[in-house]
Amino acid sequence: MRIQAEHVPLLLRRAGVVGAGGAGFPTYVKFQKPTPTLIANCTESEPGYYGDKLLMREQPDVVCKALSLLRDVLGYERVVCAVKKKHIHYATEVIHYAEDTGDFEMAYVPDQYMMGEEKTLTKFVTGTPVPRGAIPPHVGVTVDNTETLYNLYWALTEHRPVFYKFLQTIGEVEHDEVIQAPVGTPVDVIWRHAGADPDEVARKYRLVYGGPLLGDAVEDPTHHVVTKTTNGLFVVDPKKFQGRGKHYPGPGHEPPSRISVIADEVDVVEVPLKGQYGEPALPVVNVGDRVRAGQEVGSFDPETLSVSAHASIPGEVTRITDARVRIER
Repeated sequence: MRIQAEHVPLLLRRAGVVGAGGAGFPTYVKFQKPTPTLIANCTESEPGYYGDKLLMREQPDVVCKALSLLRDVLGYERVVCAVKKKHIHYATEVIHYAEDTGDFEMAYVPDQYMMGEEKTLTKFVTGTPVPRGAIPPHVGVTVDNTETLYNLYWALTEHRPVFYKFLQTIGEVEHDEVIQAPVGTPVDVIWRHAGADPDEVARKYRLVYGGPLLGDAVEDPTHHVVTKTTNGLFVVDPKKFQGRGKHYPGPGHEPPSRISVIADEVDVVEVPLKGQYGEPALPVVNVGDRVRAGQEVGSFDPETLSVSAHASIPGEVTRITDARVRIER
């Protein structure tokens, strides 16, 4: 069945799709009024981070079909997939698809950190600067990152909601890897999977949400969980964390080679009802309810800037607050 353009925002809202690469702005807003140009931001600039790159390499068909789908349904005049020159080898299949179908074009951007920022990328691809205080849509451009496009594709084609996140462990951990984790996973579960003792992490190191250059230090990591915008959990030695973590990744750093799925290791989640932008979803379950993975536990409020939230593991709802829904397997 063909997807109608007017249905796209509602489908994305129901699926809980938000910007996975940054601040988590609800994605449905971007597609209420399509712009002439769409840019896939596949540059992933934080040093040592490979989540988007591995997703593009392991799921190239999904990334490509998402761009083709948006072009056909929303009528973009120009669709561009932007990749850093030094990471072209992660995009081999995407490049072949673009060449074979002509559905979108490739842009190979310089190996500069700021190319990951959407205003800088917009200017490089289109030649049009984004004025101070404005955003890319103001100059006719929509920008979405790799993981957002991945989530968007499944939301539109199979009504599959967002209930897991691709993120990376990096720094003072035994295993530096990209992980697919249920949304709401406590961070100590991630540490244990990465070969780190959560108590030692809390005592000797610092936890940073994000990457070496723009990550935010967390004072008390014990109450934190994986959200739809958690791209990395970065464990740093305070003695090295000077100059925005310039010592990471260290010499001889080996990039992760695959994505590890840890859903079966997670027995408890605290699913957030609210992201960084907008208002919380409204709970639609009660304590004691049994839920399945992907089931809606919070519905968006049509009167506010909000998206739905979904169970990320099967189990029983054991607590509901204004901010989270706790589910125990």
